[in-house]
Amino acid sequence: MNSGLLRMVGRRLLFGVATLWVVSVVIFAATEILPGDVASAILGQYGTPESLQAIRVSLGLDRPVVLRYGEWLVHFVSGDFGTSLANHRPLAPLITQRLGSTVLLAGVTALAVIAGGGWVQTRPPSTCTRCLVIARPRPKPPASRGRARSTL
Repeated sequence: MNSGLLRMVGRRLLFGVATLWVVSVVIFAATEILPGDVASAILGQYGTPESLQAIRVSLGLDRPVVLRYGEWLVHFVSGDFGTSLANHRPLAPLITQRLGSTVLLAGVTALAVIAGGGWVQTRPPSTCTRCLVIARPRPKPPASRGRARSTL
């Protein structure tokens, strides 16, 4: 393969990993900023202070947020996505069980978009094709060199 292509793919992969990391930090921080916590959501209005503290300790919510995020990140990278609070089952099998349908849907959607784009490009402009084209790339104007010259 071409070394330029490998560099581009490497940059894209690094950018993708960095984006996922930033998103995980933002989501983790957002859940910390929200009022209440998981323990109060589980017990609702009937939770006693003792039961709330017991759930916080069992879930590790009593530890500093940086430690919890680091532990979550290590587990996530190793493939341990945690346990569902709703049904107390590991999340990895639940995700892989639905991953096939998700990939199939994304693939069919991508094919439909590619086919639709090809169809729009081969047709003369009409009301239908104008409605389908949301943002058409515009050609860049040629770069001028120096000052513009008068044609007089």
